[in-house]
Amino acid sequence: SAESSVIFIPYQLDGSPGEVIFRVAHRHENSTIHWHLNQHYLGKTTDFHEMALRPREGWHKLIISDSKGNTLEKEIRVIMRRP
Repeated sequence: SAESSVIFIPYQLDGSPGEVIFRVAHRHENSTIHWHLNQHYLGKTTDFHEMALRPREGWHKLIISDSKGNTLEKEIRVIMRRP
């Protein structure tokens, strides 16, 4: 089942939106993780599982899966914080 989180992303000093870095730990070394946000494929990571994103404000679904079919879903609410 999906769990939800709220993420606050600040704007940078130049007025541009900041980014959030998602990190995942996998128990098997050299595993490949595939990343999806709102049904859009973002890419894959191997060894170090980090993905930097700039999601828009609102609700999103982050889905990560490995090559063995293990899947993790996370509902995320993004709130932009203005300086």
